[in-house]
Amino acid sequence: MTQSTTVANGKNSSIHVDDENGAPVDVAGTGNSWQLDVENMTGQAWTYSGEWPITLDGKSNAKLTIKFAYSPTQNEGADLMRDWINNKGARTITIDYPDSSVGSDRVTGDWRINDFSTGAKAQDGEPMFVECTFSPDGTITPGKIAS
Repeated sequence: MTQSTTVANGKNSSIHVDDENGAPVDVAGTGNSWQLDVENMTGQAWTYSGEWPITLDGKSNAKLTIKFAYSPTQNEGADLMRDWINNKGARTITIDYPDSSVGSDRVTGDWRINDFSTGAKAQDGEPMFVECTFSPDGTITPGKIAS
């Protein structure tokens, strides 16, 4: 196989998170990184007659982690996450990658926030960050941007 000439990076990813009213908010301006882990739950059984296990597909699960540069501004990433961790409930998150153009990948679904983590060091001049993890609340839909 020849080397690919279409490798992409995610520096132009788009992240939209619903606010408390269900309106999508573009938080890519403070979004620093995201990681989506999808898992197919499998089960295995061994029998006396075989050397290898019988493996069956089960349900699916996912974990989403998003890291935001901290900003005290209303309706930016950290503010939306702080509101969400305090008010709970499911909200829609949509991520487009490597960008939002036709043919790019899109994953969307309803998520529940698991945790909100932030901190600072007195000696640091480094920016502060907020990192949150989410669990799916229903189907997470991967696809391509069609238009």
